Amino acid sequence: MKRRGKRIRRFLTGVFLSADIVSLLLLWACCLLTWVPPYFCPRLAVACLTFPIILLFNLLWLPFWLLFKPKYALVPLIGILLTGGFILDYFPLHRSPTQADADLTILSWNVMNFTYKDIKERQEELFAYIDSVDADIICLQECAGGKIAADLKERLLEQGYEHHETNGRTIYSRFPILSHDTLSAKTSLNNGVNVYELLRGEDTLVVMNTHLESNFLSTEDKYDGKAALKSRDRNELKQEGKRLWGKLANSQSNRGRQTDTLTAALDTHFARASVIVCGDFNDTPISYACQQLSRRLENAYRNKGFGIGVSYNEHLFLFRIDHLFHSNDWQTLSARVDNSSLLSDHYPLIVKLRRKY
Repeated sequence: MKRRGKRIRRFLTGVFLSADIVSLLLLWACCLLTWVPPYFCPRLAVACLTFPIILLFNLLWLPFWLLFKPKYALVPLIGILLTGGFILDYFPLHRSPTQADADLTILSWNVMNFTYKDIKERQEELFAYIDSVDADIICLQECAGGKIAADLKERLLEQGYEHHETNGRTIYSRFPILSHDTLSAKTSLNNGVNVYELLRGEDTLVVMNTHLESNFLSTEDKYDGKAALKSRDRNELKQEGKRLWGKLANSQSNRGRQTDTLTAALDTHFARASVIVCGDFNDTPISYACQQLSRRLENAYRNKGFGIGVSYNEHLFLFRIDHLFHSNDWQTLSARVDNSSLLSDHYPLIVKLRRKY
């Protein structure tokens, strides 16, 4: 009887250990996929979105093994530590910003073409918020036109900002705009990157206002997905999951090409430039787009942010998809996603930088 009990315990331990190792392999796979252009395997690239869920599952193995087989707790512990850099990309732990005067304040914000809910009645609140940030550079996405956009332009021009807009990607700058260009790549709705050269004192600063390919998940898609989960019908879940996965895969593929266009420009024409790349990337920190930028530039939120920093806030699709990267001639003083007021389906990202001398 004792032998049988031991065999059962060994068998169950083997099963649980195998499950632990599989979950670690999945976690590592998410990290490794950030090196692979999504257009090579777009459906597989979508798996990176599951990184926080897989990470949580791996973390749960720690108390399990500590309770039942303490020595095996080393398996998830070592496995998780090996992905520590990626975890800090997703969830940095900087509690306090650097106490120093900023040389540059940047506001990056997808304003949803000023169509969010009751925004027309809250126009003055929105303008007052932008004024309160007192940014030197304001990069807006989905700011193509309409009365609110026109009123904002008039207001900021009166304050001495210079302005330029292409395909909804709008910049307001307290520094003279010397030139502007657009990086072209395959896209469905004119998403892409606007490139500006600004004159800051005697120096030239390159700012790239970025809005990469949307995931094209409509409100109906999100509601249908939640309805399928509630129904618990296996066929319905399978069909809905396959349809949404296909949409996400197509978007991943296009973002991969846009990212390659952007990084090629950084590696060649702007290799020695002082650069800031910001905007709506439509991708999480564990993605090909964000990791390719992080391998070339400093990630402001990783440097000084705290927590997940959810920047997209609609229908429980809670991710940080708005980012800012800068060349290493700048120091990040603070980086935060401001969720104090709901004026768009995105929260604004505010970053303060100091020039290294």
